[in-house]
Order: sequence, then structure tokens, then C-alpha cells
Amino acid sequence: NVKNKKKLKIEFEEEIELEKMVTVEINGIIAQPSDKVWKLLKEFEDVSKYHPQIKFSEVIHHQNTHVVGTERECVYYNGNILQERLVFIDDDMKIMKFEMISSTFS
Repeated sequence: NVKNKKKLKIEFEEEIELEKMVTVEINGIIAQPSDKVWKLLKEFEDVSKYHPQIKFSEVIHHQNTHVVGTERECVYYNGNILQERLVFIDDDMKIMKFEMISSTFS
């Protein structure tokens, strides 16, 4: 039993044709202390450490990865590439939002 269970909310927004906005929200309970989980999730450049389909990821804009405007590139095992921008981060609330800049997904 983990005493400090909290829901962590991960969101990203994807711009698509005709300026429509699609929002994907992932909610779940991770049976670990929230501080431990947040420490991993907030490392914007290290999404490949916990996303099983991403081969590697790296920051492509900004040096400090905890700054709004930081951009990352994610390379998937299937060869697709996704670029995202951090648009919001709050350590106290353990929330971050990012948007898709570009993608090779069809």
C-alpha cells in the first residue's frame, strides 16, 4: 500500500488541419509516491525512459528543460518522429502540458 497515491494528469494538444484542436488526456493511478513519479515525468527530455514506444528523445530548443517553450524531439522505434513544445509546468501541482509541433505520423 502506498500512502501518498495521487492522480497525475498528463496532457498534450495536437494542432491539425483547419485549425481544429484535439486534446488527449491520460489519467491513471501509479502505485508510487507522487514525488517519485513527478521527478521522472517532469524531465521533459527523458520521455523515452518511461514511454515504451519511444527509442530516444532529446531537447532541440532551450538548455533548461523545465522552461516553458522548451522543445523536444521523440524518435519512435517504428521510425516516426514527433516534436513537442512544453507550454505549462507547475511543480507544486505536478502538472505539465505540451503541444505537438510536428510529426511524421500519417
